[in-house]
Parts: sequence; C-alpha cells; structure tokens
Amino acid sequence: RYVGKLAGVYPENPIQAALADELADSCEDLANVFISKTFGKEEEEKKAAVGELLKEGGSFDYWTGKFLCRQQEAEKRGVKSGLFVGEEITTGELKFAASYGYFLANIPPTKKIMEAKYAPLLKIIETVNGNEKIKAFEEQFKKNTAAFKEKPEVGTFKYAGTAKPGSL
Repeated sequence: RYVGKLAGVYPENPIQAALADELADSCEDLANVFISKTFGKEEEEKKAAVGELLKEGGSFDYWTGKFLCRQQEAEKRGVKSGLFVGEEITTGELKFAASYGYFLANIPPTKKIMEAKYAPLLKIIETVNGNEKIKAFEEQFKKNTAAFKEKPEVGTFKYAGTAKPGSL
C-alpha cells in the first residue's frame, strides 16, 4: 500500500482502496492454496494436486469465479475500463495480473480455463501488461537482469521515476 501510494496506484477513495486491498489479499489466498498443496511434493504428487486444484469446482475455479464477480460488479457500478476498481490501474489489478500471469505462464491448463470461462479477466491482464509504464519497466528489468547475469558484482540498478523517501 505504501509503495502503491507513492506510485499513485493506490486509490485515495477508501472504498476503492478496500477493493484494491481485497483483490491483493485474495490473490495471496489463492497462491497460498497452490503453495500448500504443491510445495515440496514429488512431481507426480504435484501434478495430481494441481489437477485437483484446477478441476471444475476446485480452488482455482472458486477464486477465479470470485474475481469475475468483482469485475462484473465494477461494470454495474459504471466502470467502463473493464478493470476491478475503477478506470485506472490500481495495486489490486497489478497484483491480479502478476498472480494470474504466473499461473498462465507456469500451469498450462489455466489458459484454457481462463479463455473458456473467464475471458474478461484475461482482458484485465492484457490491460495491465499493455500499459506503457509497465512495458517500459519490464524492458528495463530484462536489461538489468541480463547485465546482472553478465556482471553479478553490479547489483544496483536505477529505474525511471521519482524516489520519495519516507519513514516506517
């Protein structure tokens, strides 16, 4: 939240802030379900656990259905962007895109499930990933990662933007 406020992506409106927090927390809940069922398991056990999580009515379906409901509620509130909270990307959409981006990249059946049942949520991920600032960050991050692999002793990288020191 603190960094989101500094970056201008954490809503000022308390209701919108609560919605963004709910999204981020729910993404953590879903991730924890996957981690608790798969972490430290042998490959076959892991495959079976993922199959169970992805089945119709499983945890992935449950949580993804909740996210779809939130997106539909936003539309009913008059949000035209297709996002969850409002017309602008918030910390909630960022967390959602990162979490589901991981599932899509690492657990192949999720793409088919999302395309079949949750297409509006894929559009949110596309909106976040298509944002010019996100794309610029990703490009710079890739360059920095490559530079670090080449010269690990150079471990400090700068990103565009304004540093705003604060105290905790």
